[in-house]
Amino acid sequence: NNYSDTKLVIDNNNKLLLVGTTGNNFIIARYNNNGTLDNIFGNNGLLTSDLDNTFTIRYPTIAINNDNNDIIIGCEKSYFETTTFSNGNTSSQRKYEYYLNIYNDNTLKIVSTRYLNSTIISNSIIYNNNKILIVTSINYNFFIMRFNTVGSLDNTFGSNGTITTDLGGNDIGSTIIIDSNNQILVGGTKNNNFAIARYNNNGSLDISFGINGYVVSNLGGNDYGYSINFDNNKKIILGGTSNNNFAIARYNEDGSLDTTFGQNGTIITDLGNYDYAYSIIIDNYNKILLGGTSNYNFAIVRYNS
Repeated sequence: NNYSDTKLVIDNNNKLLLVGTTGNNFIIARYNNNGTLDNIFGNNGLLTSDLDNTFTIRYPTIAINNDNNDIIIGCEKSYFETTTFSNGNTSSQRKYEYYLNIYNDNTLKIVSTRYLNSTIISNSIIYNNNKILIVTSINYNFFIMRFNTVGSLDNTFGSNGTITTDLGGNDIGSTIIIDSNNQILVGGTKNNNFAIARYNNNGSLDISFGINGYVVSNLGGNDYGYSINFDNNKKIILGGTSNNNFAIARYNEDGSLDTTFGQNGTIITDLGNYDYAYSIIIDNYNKILLGGTSNYNFAIVRYNS
């Protein structure tokens, strides 16, 4: 019963891990390479968080610490807080937290929470260089958090471990990646256009990228960027959806559109009806694979570079 974002990762032992939601909890499934559930993990291959029904979990996402094979889960946790006044009246307000869990195999090592002043509307997590990086959106701004592997916020990053970036519209940060210079790229959407912001390692915007650190691209419709990656030539590729069609934009390292790609740097592919692309990878031949759904069926398109 999964109404939230799901992520699939592969650990150091070539096991596949998928996270989603079940009831009020997140659930992790671990599979062997042949597709069977790994019955030594959790309860016959399934591990569920242990929260009671006063909490609600949304947008779980997963990463692997490649140094020690820890499983990192991040999600929104919300609950109602009731205040009783002197006259006996009560008032309930929903509270929001970012809920970080780190497992080593079956053992829960670390639980960390960070208060949020609003609900999130996206969630993506990666592990890099002993840091856990999370991008989400709060109040329609890009919101980035960087945690240490012990679960504390990294106070060398941004303002006490967090960054809020207002691109000047309804901004949704959906995807995050680190480049070869250890700079952070966040992809997503600004006012229904593709958007990418690039940050230095300390969290400041890299003003050499695009205009003042970010780029916005109008692909001609309602455009939503969901997944970012690099090709083998260090080009930046943002995949997503434009007017219910698969869409890709390719950028040079400075943030300008690569006009040698597609039509002035973009490609839109109409598969028929209700086409939504959520994930992009680059294969060993530098081909681009964009995955998602078309008319409520699985869909993958492969493009030449």
